[in-house]
Amino acid sequence: MKKIFSFISERHESIFKIALFVFTITFIVFLFPKEGKFKFEYQKGLPWSHADLIAPFPFAINKASDEIIVEQSNIRLSATDHFRRDASAYNKALEKFKDELSRKIYGNNGGNENNAPKRRQVDKFNADYLVGADLLRKLYETGIVQVSGKTENMHPATPIIILTNSLAEDVLFGDLYTVTQAQEFIVDSLNRLRNSRVLKTRVSQCLESSIVQNVKYDEEITIKILEKAIDKVSLSRGMVKKGELIISKGEVVDEEKFLVLESIRTEIEDELGSAESYRYILLGQIILVSLAMSILGLYLVIYRKDITRDTSKVVFLLLLIVLIVLATAMLSKLELVFDSISIYVVPFCLVPIITRAFFDSVLAFFLYIVTIMITGFLAPNGFEFVFVQLVTGMIAIFSIVHLRARSQLFIASGLIIVVYSLVYFGINVIQEGSVKSISWINFVWFAGSGLLSLLATPFIYLFEKIFGFMSDVTLMELSDTNNKLLRRLAEQAPGTFQHSMQVANLAEPAVHEIGGSTLLVRAGAYYHDIGKIMNPMYFIENQTSDVNPHDELTSEESSKIIIDHVIDGIELARKANLPDQIIDFIRTHHGTTTTEYFYRKYKQDHPEEEVDADMFRYHGPKPYSKETSVLMMADSVEAASKSLSNHSEESIANLVDGIIENHISDEQFSNADITFQDITIIKKMFKKKLMSIYHVRISYPDKN
Repeated sequence: MKKIFSFISERHESIFKIALFVFTITFIVFLFPKEGKFKFEYQKGLPWSHADLIAPFPFAINKASDEIIVEQSNIRLSATDHFRRDASAYNKALEKFKDELSRKIYGNNGGNENNAPKRRQVDKFNADYLVGADLLRKLYETGIVQVSGKTENMHPATPIIILTNSLAEDVLFGDLYTVTQAQEFIVDSLNRLRNSRVLKTRVSQCLESSIVQNVKYDEEITIKILEKAIDKVSLSRGMVKKGELIISKGEVVDEEKFLVLESIRTEIEDELGSAESYRYILLGQIILVSLAMSILGLYLVIYRKDITRDTSKVVFLLLLIVLIVLATAMLSKLELVFDSISIYVVPFCLVPIITRAFFDSVLAFFLYIVTIMITGFLAPNGFEFVFVQLVTGMIAIFSIVHLRARSQLFIASGLIIVVYSLVYFGINVIQEGSVKSISWINFVWFAGSGLLSLLATPFIYLFEKIFGFMSDVTLMELSDTNNKLLRRLAEQAPGTFQHSMQVANLAEPAVHEIGGSTLLVRAGAYYHDIGKIMNPMYFIENQTSDVNPHDELTSEESSKIIIDHVIDGIELARKANLPDQIIDFIRTHHGTTTTEYFYRKYKQDHPEEEVDADMFRYHGPKPYSKETSVLMMADSVEAASKSLSNHSEESIANLVDGIIENHISDEQFSNADITFQDITIIKKMFKKKLMSIYHVRISYPDKN
């Protein structure tokens, strides 16, 4: 048991990183649908590359979704609106007409027993009533429609169905009367009437005030009948019998064959989705996802040990994969519910863009490939999806190889939209042989994916804060000499400021040649001596007179002030909220070297005393990366070059070689991933740059 605990204790970081990969694999597999996949890959317009396919069971040939949509659309367009007739409306209108007419002829008391109507009034009432009742009958037999939002702009020639109780009648909408038309019908009919005993004005007024609409639009029954008609649309056409040849090897997958293949694919995947197959599907998903994640892990272990040593970087890379797979899985489920939503709207190119902001293009592309390999299992057409994403992702990476401004992200977004559209268009033209069947809505999703890629800006900022990373854009901002801290350095320690600029100019080309981050080393160079702000006059580059304050101090005191500029620099940097990566340059630019001048001076002043070198030694740590190592070399070389009395090719070469060899012998680069070949290149670049600074001419060999 002790051995187990000891083993875990010694390797707890590695075990934790392996656990992160296992958790990521488990979570991704959890997101995957547990339905099986059709084992044959095919595309419309391309030859069938597999063996002859024989139907293993009978199945129906499903119609294409576009065909079903067209049929349903045609049903909607040809659907007849339904109206309902109120059979009691005529009797109500007739009763109201009778009352109105009675009041007109008899007055309010005309029907009382004490005041019986006269014979002449009765005759008038009967004559008017007969005419009015006949007109009402004609109006209500035809129908008076209620005008609403649905009917106000309906064309007169539009066929409609009128339901009266259980009877249905087909009529044209224009055959019905509106209230206005009904009133006009009454006036016209009375004008043509030759019966002199009828007072037309009186009848007209009574009829107009009695009219009620008896035909109304019935939205509920219209929708129900339409839905029934749509539900009756057949989703299939024809059958394939068991043992029937579906497609032969080499045969082109045309429109008809594609529909048959899609039908059998659906049937087989439904069958594979049964409980009996669930365990095998789960096992297959675990194997495939584990292989993809293992490829990433092996790449990091073999080629990017700098990342595997940092747990936060491993978490960041795995988190990017999980977020994209999660978004893809959610969109895939929504796609099943809403046909119009496409998986292509997911901003997959966020993976390489965000990764490139913190790391190199190679890692960004490799991580993107692994992500696409995994999400390809969620896409409806895996090959097409992976091809489109790979091409688009490569272009996105190329567009931000040197990310120096946030405006580049807008350019990358535009390129993503264009490349998505071109690749999709090319694939569909090959498959269909025309542009007629291209789903143009996909171009909207491509535009959405490109625009969502702009989320890289807030995500980069968020990840910087969470994981303590630095993007190239942040380094550019830190390298701005108008930065508050750099302005303070320039004002209070101008000599140190100029020294920092020269160190940056030396270090940047050297780091570029050995494959490091030029932006990082330049920013680090600008801030590495920021601590000299606290005591600027104790550093020779800031002294403007012959008075040297060190003359009044002991060697120990002078050494302490010089060494303390590192500690002061760290404190100033933290107060200014500089990133840890920049603070590391301040912390390591002298490593564990000694303040050589004061160390030697102390030894001269105390020849008989055994000197403790640690009193004159910087606290370290030693440089740990290519960038911090190059900065240490550049800092020492630049400072020493100013002490040369003769700046010749030979003197500069001897200076550079001597200083760097001393650092090597002092084991200052023992913690850094830097090779002797790198150091040789760095020396060469330093010599070339210093000769350019001091205008040294290269000596030419003799003609002999």
